[in-house]
Amino acid sequence: MTATIAIATAAFTAILVSELVGDKMLYTVTVLGGQYPASGVFAGLTFAYMGKMGVAVLFGHTLAQLPPLVVGGLSLLTFAGAALVIWRKPPEEPSTLPTTAPGGAVRGAVVTFSAIFFTEWGDIGQLTAAALAARYDAPWTVWMAGTCAMCTKGTTALVFGRHLSRRIPARALRYGAVAMFLILAVLAGFRVD
Repeated sequence: MTATIAIATAAFTAILVSELVGDKMLYTVTVLGGQYPASGVFAGLTFAYMGKMGVAVLFGHTLAQLPPLVVGGLSLLTFAGAALVIWRKPPEEPSTLPTTAPGGAVRGAVVTFSAIFFTEWGDIGQLTAAALAARYDAPWTVWMAGTCAMCTKGTTALVFGRHLSRRIPARALRYGAVAMFLILAVLAGFRVD
């Protein structure tokens, strides 16, 4: 039970922090939240993130069937690569979606699902989920924690919107994310079975 909690905590934290650093989906959800009822936007983002994390975890679980040395090496490279990508990634500009849109919660859910599910495949959050699923061979735990992290990101954007980006310096999020991924890379390098 303690190992499951540790894996879930690591997955949630790693995926959430990696996704908060300069991700344009934050802006997309903020804009959609201004156009459609929050219930529809939340439903759409929840189902989209469940699907995206599911694909990532299945990929990582498949990788877990490889020899432990290979899995450890791939995990190390993924986490170190994530740190490098976050370090070098320039800040993104807000999305330029229209300011008003007709429709209710169902339309908001469909638009939000489509805007999230059909874009940004292979992003840092998904790669992190795949690496964690491969590293710990706990696909359900990583999927649940990853989905919760992504929904937390989406809910944060929906509730706090652009005000959050004014309060938390992007530099602080970036340094925190890079440090966390470097720590995960070191830990993956010392994998003990």
